[in-house]
Amino acid sequence: KETTVLEFDREVFEHLMGSSPQLAWRMVRTTFDRLRANDQTALNDLRDAYQTLERLDKAKLDFITIAAHELRTPLTVIQGYADVLRNNLRIKTDPILSEVLDGIVRGAVRLHEIVNGMLDISKIDTETLQVSRVPVLLQSIFTELRGQFAEVLAERNLTLHIKQIGDVPYIEGDPNLLHKVFYQLCANAIKYTPDGGEITITYWKTEVENMGAAAAVVVQDTGIGINSKHHKAIFEKFYQIGEVALHSSGKTTFKGGGPGLGLALVKGAIEAHGGMVWVESEGYNEETLPGSAFKVLLPIQPPEKT
Repeated sequence: KETTVLEFDREVFEHLMGSSPQLAWRMVRTTFDRLRANDQTALNDLRDAYQTLERLDKAKLDFITIAAHELRTPLTVIQGYADVLRNNLRIKTDPILSEVLDGIVRGAVRLHEIVNGMLDISKIDTETLQVSRVPVLLQSIFTELRGQFAEVLAERNLTLHIKQIGDVPYIEGDPNLLHKVFYQLCANAIKYTPDGGEITITYWKTEVENMGAAAAVVVQDTGIGINSKHHKAIFEKFYQIGEVALHSSGKTTFKGGGPGLGLALVKGAIEAHGGMVWVESEGYNEETLPGSAFKVLLPIQPPEKT
């Protein structure tokens, strides 16, 4: 129930009530009618603005989906031709041509990852992301990630620690989605940790209220940290910290950029498993390097459908 307070000059209103009560009442009623009309106009404006935002969001999502599908075909062609060229004797024996071809392949692979990320995000937004559950061993995912990042870790003198605390059972989850989740979290840690730093993945079994038995995973880095004002926003799609004009396409170079899809995918995939993800950091500082800790809770068994 709402209450509206009208302010009138007391002496003027008392004089008006004494001389013409009907006029005073009409004045109050007219004022209320105007307020009611203004409220309705404001409500209609808000409704129109919301519907416009919904249309824009749908148009943006449709564009992302169409663009991703359209990019897939030429990318497949490029990767196919690159595979053919790899077997060319002249290219095999020419270091310069081999380096050029490697650059083409790396670019195609990177673009393919972005396209797949765009499609995953569109599925998350439309709640059509499919989770194909099978028993998943987190240790296997983390061991595979160590191998995938071995080259960049060596190039930048970074150390990746993997620590299991106690017994951690298999998780009923989607291995492909979970691999993408922890790949993104590791890539993010590498991206914002200066050369010579450390990244630590720690995981254990725990009990969580309203979730039951769960696997807790923390991806901790010794990087530049994140200001608290960004802690929630970084999980939104396309969100960027810093100047977009200074954006870099480097996926694992220090402070390299990206399309702003990785952490949105992490959040969507974790929540599709019935889990939770958040970040903790004491703030941003390139000198003291407070670091960041991305924390994940994943139910061991899928949540019951209600």
